[in-house]
Amino acid sequence: MLQARAQGTAAFVNLPLTKAEGDTWQAQIPAAMAHGTIEYFIAAKNQAGQMTRQGESEGKPYGLTFKSAPSASSAPAALAIATRPAGPFSFTDDPPARVPPGRPILVRVQVVPPTDGGEMPDRVAVLWRGNDAQDQMTDLVKDETGGWGGFKVELPPQDEGAVFFQIVACDAAATRCGVDTGSRRRWHATAVASQPGAARPLPLDAVSTRAPPSLPE
Repeated sequence: MLQARAQGTAAFVNLPLTKAEGDTWQAQIPAAMAHGTIEYFIAAKNQAGQMTRQGESEGKPYGLTFKSAPSASSAPAALAIATRPAGPFSFTDDPPARVPPGRPILVRVQVVPPTDGGEMPDRVAVLWRGNDAQDQMTDLVKDETGGWGGFKVELPPQDEGAVFFQIVACDAAATRCGVDTGSRRRWHATAVASQPGAARPLPLDAVSTRAPPSLPE
């Protein structure tokens, strides 16, 4: 369950989280709440009734600030877990911690300008490394349910092991590029494992020859 409230208010609204791919759960922020800054906790309960609540720290909720899109929409806004400005673009994504082997790997992200009036990217792609340890670049497509600047892609199924990836956004000439980890050397790490609770793979620290040279160091 997601417990959310507008910043400065006392009461939290309980929103259900639904199961997605692998160990990933997702929720939608209602359009009426998708403005200004909201605060939220993620709460979970097991079959024995034991409950825990996770925020930024003990007793402190996560914070999320919505910015106005060029054209307003009445559709629910996608939940943003972590937002990072990275050069000319801001990235909001929540990489999966684990995916089962033999299943496509769903990658979703929101990419927007860091300031109002900024330009959207011309290309958003995922740079990824799977079982064959070869770097590949795959373009993302518009995600109609992903809110303003939403993109998604399904990477091919992988055997047990690890998948490493970065989200890259660029202008048409690839002279202005950003990467969602903030550095070309850092990659997300996702475990490909059949059993829940698999440890996240060790981080990858490497520069890919397929990455645009304009990515930040």
